Amino acid sequence: MRAGFGRQAITPHKPMKMAGFDRRTELSTGILDELYSSVLLLEDETDALFSFVSLDVLGVDHKLCTLIRKTLSPVLSLREDRIWVSSTHSHSAPSHIFSGMESYDPAFVSFLLEQTKEAGKQALEDLSPCAPYIAHSHATGVASLRNKGAEGSDFPMPIHVTKLCRKDDSLSFCHFTCHPTVLDEKNTLYSKDIPGAAAKRFPKNQFCLFHNGACADISTRFTRSASTPKELDRLGGILGDAIVDAPYAPGTTFGARITSAETVLHLSRGAGVDGQEREALIGALQEKLAACDDPRMKREYDSRLAVLERSVAAAETDRPIRIAAVDFGPYLYASLPFEVDSKDGEELETLLTQAAGKPVYLICYTGGYDGYLPSGNPLTADSSYEDFASRYYPQSRRQVWESAKQCVLNTKL
Repeated sequence: MRAGFGRQAITPHKPMKMAGFDRRTELSTGILDELYSSVLLLEDETDALFSFVSLDVLGVDHKLCTLIRKTLSPVLSLREDRIWVSSTHSHSAPSHIFSGMESYDPAFVSFLLEQTKEAGKQALEDLSPCAPYIAHSHATGVASLRNKGAEGSDFPMPIHVTKLCRKDDSLSFCHFTCHPTVLDEKNTLYSKDIPGAAAKRFPKNQFCLFHNGACADISTRFTRSASTPKELDRLGGILGDAIVDAPYAPGTTFGARITSAETVLHLSRGAGVDGQEREALIGALQEKLAACDDPRMKREYDSRLAVLERSVAAAETDRPIRIAAVDFGPYLYASLPFEVDSKDGEELETLLTQAAGKPVYLICYTGGYDGYLPSGNPLTADSSYEDFASRYYPQSRRQVWESAKQCVLNTKL
């Protein structure tokens, strides 16, 4: 098989509103590290192409994802459904790319499209033979199950890495599960956060795309000692070292034939609480906040309050949800445009693995960006931030799961 890689900087060189934190109101003030649009192009042994595109932003919504695929399709001579667009979910990146928001910036979006197109051209020109290697490992001490508080701080974060070794370099993609949020809402510098810090530990001739799994409730809140660049380098370094030192073995069947399937599911939104229910939840959370002594749990309660204090949106028309699967041979990826909590992610991966007859890894923030997928449970003051923030109805969870399973099965057709 062959692989090619290209990337272009997408860092704004002006102050912009930043994404990811309800309580952050300041514009960006500078650059900690460059943001990129990266393209990894794979050619299997039947000469069929498949491409990963990854942008160092919070999310790439359905509209922008579609624009990127339409832009790259003629460049790569590749069907749009064979181009997967993801984000690294950085909370230290500009927010002006979501088409439904007042701060949408058409000029910046055009810049993203042009830079991604150039990265695609680079990847195509860079195609060369490679030998695949696959590794499974863990990185302990980076992340925790934040809804469990300090009790979840020993979380052994699983990582799954595919390394494509070429004559003079290697191209990798890594599946991991952690919100890349060492830098908090006080940070006003553009940064890739954890993926950027992890990449500093790689040899100069190793390039890696980071694909985030079901990590809606997994973060560095109880493992970081501060939200500083120094602490970012420490935690990112643990992940980077785990990737470099992972026990790689030849992926003898990887890339023999890459098959994929995709569907678009239409879901209704408008599940936010209103009226007396909303006021009661606000009151209950304010009481929890006042009685809490742990500053990290205070942050958890405050984040739930911030969601409830937003204006309540009315019911919306159906939203297009792009769900897909790709079979690389020894394993599959299944993609969702959502944030999914770890328990649901494990359950869904088990279901899909049984359907596929081989391991399936769930990657999120892919094919669009539509916030949190609800657990299906009623809202109470003890519900997670993820359920408070979701705009989808509880039954959406089952609809998404069924569509993901069908996509996995369709890769065999």
